[in-house]
Amino acid sequence: DALAARDARKCLLLLGRMESVSPHALLAMCTTRLRELVCARSMADRGNPRGVAAALKAPDWRVKNHGAWARQWRPEELRRALASSRDAEQAMKSGSDPDEVFYRWLVETLKR
Repeated sequence: DALAARDARKCLLLLGRMESVSPHALLAMCTTRLRELVCARSMADRGNPRGVAAALKAPDWRVKNHGAWARQWRPEELRRALASSRDAEQAMKSGSDPDEVFYRWLVETLKR
């Protein structure tokens, strides 16, 4: 949620509190959320902001904040974040330090 809300401070605070979470898993979760935000942004731009739950096949309560979060991102920022998550995953699997790659990706993604 902190990623979707573009709250870098909260993201870093929560990241520091996590004990044994794989950066690979974190990146996958973040990428999923970014895809959901792309959907929410697209639905809002098409004039159907309430259609997010149906499009994502998720309960309304799970996506209730997606519209507000999506408005904090420009479409090109979401596209860039998804593309850079692909690059980060590739770097993690190519021998770079996964924790460092994830941290750098997170900070870069949250910049406005």
